[in-house]
Amino acid sequence: MRVPQVPAEDENLRPVIITPADMVENSPSPFSNLVSPPLSDTDSVVTDFSLRSSMNTRAFREDEGRLYQATDDERETQRLDLQHNAIKASQGNKNYLAPIPAYLPNAGKDKSVLDVGTGSGAWPCEIAQEFPNAEVIGVDLAPTWNDNDLPDNVEFQQGDITAGLPFPDGRFDVVHGRTLVAGIRDWPQYINEMIRLVKPGGLFISHETSFPWVLQDQPDVDHWSIAPGFMAISECVARALVVRGHVLSDVTESLPRLISEHPYMEAVERVALFQPFWGWSNDPWQKQSGDIMLRNARDIPDVGDDVSQSDRADIEALRLLIIDGCGIAPRDYEDLKFAFLADLEKPGANSGVPQSVVWGRKKGGPSPTV
Repeated sequence: MRVPQVPAEDENLRPVIITPADMVENSPSPFSNLVSPPLSDTDSVVTDFSLRSSMNTRAFREDEGRLYQATDDERETQRLDLQHNAIKASQGNKNYLAPIPAYLPNAGKDKSVLDVGTGSGAWPCEIAQEFPNAEVIGVDLAPTWNDNDLPDNVEFQQGDITAGLPFPDGRFDVVHGRTLVAGIRDWPQYINEMIRLVKPGGLFISHETSFPWVLQDQPDVDHWSIAPGFMAISECVARALVVRGHVLSDVTESLPRLISEHPYMEAVERVALFQPFWGWSNDPWQKQSGDIMLRNARDIPDVGDDVSQSDRADIEALRLLIIDGCGIAPRDYEDLKFAFLADLEKPGANSGVPQSVVWGRKKGGPSPTV
């Protein structure tokens, strides 16, 4: 698959670093009663989600009669590849902002990396190429990765992080999870399981987006007047996910606090990012990221005449999510769709999604190589 090329790495990229002191809030920690590492072999927590295959090689997460769809066809792989390249561009053409090289010295010799929610597998494949001596494993609920021309040191497995992954405690030097917000209901449980998999002294990285989507550099009161179609779809998606049991109360702000408060974590830092939906920004990296992301943004609500039958089913999932979760009529969804598309590339509609990259070191073990 051909994707837009991004420029070479920019040493002048200046993300916003937020320290643990900035994250602490006057609220009780969900980890205050934690005594031993969670999700051990004898104390696993299994959620009510189950994985099953359906016709047309699709995988679903089923809960109370509602289906959470993740397809394993070529269109989904292309969408995830575009998302990967857009995120990479927003980070200055970097696959990571955390100090991964310090935890994988000697090109990763005798080290291991886990990527949870691996999607198309682009991130672990590029990490495997950068650290050719490391073992790199990607895990996802559905087999959406591309098995063609894989580096020798990367492999993929199916697994559900919400049910616990079949790896022993402290298995990996680096554990990475990205854009899992629509698949996680219990964030403390997710963090517990991810940190369980990190070796003492190892690195945990969480890269998440926030709902609802917003306009950047615009007062909140002006959002609806500037881009009513974008704001309406954003509100509907967020509301529908809440109906399905997701906690979306500013994940990009709550996750840094949860990770910082975890009793097994230290040296926690955060980078605040913004992922544009189109190339509205004057910043070259933000513009490049938005230009890549525009194709995905156009597909968010639309099922046009030029969409194939197999692709139509993918986009239909969002339509049903909104109709079911918000209780609106199909004809009203058509109005939402056209209003959203009208706001893409609209001057002043600086649409996108807030993102937060948080990383920290698991206590114990040797200090990383500087």
